[in-house]
Amino acid sequence: MKRFAPLLLCALSAGFIAAASLEEEQKQAAPAADTDAVPAQQEDTAAESGLAGSQGAAGGTDGETLVLPELHRYTLPESGGLRLTVYGDEQLAMLQGAQRQIHAAGERVVQNEYDAYGRIAARCVWNGMSFDSLEPDSLIRYSYSGESPAAESSVEIRAAEKRRIQTIYNENGLAVSRETYVYDAEAASGANASIVCAEAYEYTPEGDILLYRKTQYGQNTEEIYETRYTYTEKAASPDFTVYENGVPKRRRIYDEKDTYTETFFFDGGFAVSVYYEHGFRLREEFMHRSHVTGTKEYARPEPPAARAAADSGSADDKAPL
Repeated sequence: MKRFAPLLLCALSAGFIAAASLEEEQKQAAPAADTDAVPAQQEDTAAESGLAGSQGAAGGTDGETLVLPELHRYTLPESGGLRLTVYGDEQLAMLQGAQRQIHAAGERVVQNEYDAYGRIAARCVWNGMSFDSLEPDSLIRYSYSGESPAAESSVEIRAAEKRRIQTIYNENGLAVSRETYVYDAEAASGANASIVCAEAYEYTPEGDILLYRKTQYGQNTEEIYETRYTYTEKAASPDFTVYENGVPKRRRIYDEKDTYTETFFFDGGFAVSVYYEHGFRLREEFMHRSHVTGTKEYARPEPPAARAAADSGSADDKAPL
């Protein structure tokens, strides 16, 4: 992607933040013009790394030779520090030391900013076929408490969707709450934004999910979706139940790995339980108010070894004398 030259990429942040109407972020996220953005020294490392050249039959099809793109590295002549790498259509630029990186690949451009502790402070994303057609996708800013390596919170602005997403994290960097707001074009950070979704998470001390709750807000409506997880020694995957507005809708209980019962609940007290063994559906039970009203059996698949032996025997039986 040579059309995204480093000097052009340096101007991207200002355009995105203006679209998001965040004047304060604009001052912080817009990369300053860097006089060293175009390095004077190039190191062609394709031959050294073995990334260019013939791959033989293993690399191509029908005898074709697959030639990988050349890898080029550009360094600063005075310090030898890495400034830019180019690998085919992919570019990675290092600006102002290691505090700002710009990565361009395909139709996506991402700029990461880091603070003095090496923690990511902001991430800007654009999409487009060329510099002139780039469209802002998102801007995320992270906040930290003291020298903690895990972010305390983040705010994401999605300009095209007119959405602001606020997330709170725990000490392990896991999200515990997330709120999504929609806003007017002039109110990215103003009071006119209205909440459309609130999510909450609970975890075990080991960091495994225990509860996921999502509340959807509409015009004078509120829908709550919830999934509760239970961990047992029967399987590595947890049992879970999905609720809609407090009513169970789906439940999965494991007997062992890949062997479980999945039940779907419907209005009027109806339910269907499906029994799986090693990933294969074996039986369905139809219920009404916990009473079985019907069943359906499925053929148990043959073990792979038995099936292979049967196929081999069939072939021998049909072989000419």
